[in-house]
Amino acid sequence: MAQEQPGFVRPPTTQEAVLAVLRQAILQGAVPPGTPLVQEEIAQRFRLSRVPVREALRRLEGEGHVVYRPRRGYVVAGLTPDDFAELSRLRELLETDAVRRTMARPGSCDLTAMRRLFRDLDAAARDHDPVAYARADRAFHLALVEPAGRAWLTRVVAQVWDACGPYLALLHAAPDHHARERPGYEALLAAVAAYDAERVLALLGERRARAIAAVTTALRDRDGGAVRHP
Repeated sequence: MAQEQPGFVRPPTTQEAVLAVLRQAILQGAVPPGTPLVQEEIAQRFRLSRVPVREALRRLEGEGHVVYRPRRGYVVAGLTPDDFAELSRLRELLETDAVRRTMARPGSCDLTAMRRLFRDLDAAARDHDPVAYARADRAFHLALVEPAGRAWLTRVVAQVWDACGPYLALLHAAPDHHARERPGYEALLAAVAAYDAERVLALLGERRARAIAAVTTALRDRDGGAVRHP
């Protein structure tokens, strides 16, 4: 009898549970780019029919995490510098609008929660836990977006951020990543506390630029200097 996948949680629906486990595996790098995702094998692993698995894979395709190849089926999407630069540009457009709305509402940010997330980043870096680091990093940045009070804007920013996940995982795994980025987080907290929109946006822009440069270098080093294409 097939053993149920560790970490698999059935509620609220089987489709959502499969989606969550597959997405997490991709974002954490446990399933490398180019890996085939065979519906029959996944269904057997979770002891499910193919229907919720197929729907979960379609959702992942819509999020950009997997692609469908004729005669190959679904495979984990590849990572390219150009794609990450495009995702970063989308984040810039969306976050700029959200941050301006948030900063126009003094008192809207939960600074206590953001400072707690900053401590979580410190702890995750100290424990060499890139998964916990990625979780705190995502929550920290969304804390700047959610107070804008635009549900769809927040949802789309979260989707773009998640699409950046496999790229950011390359950075979070570096032992000196947090040491280099920590002063930027401190500066962001100070700018948010002052509700200084221009300073917050400038700091976010600097972080995105560093991330693009670092991801480009990491991908080229990993691929032996070659630029990969989708």
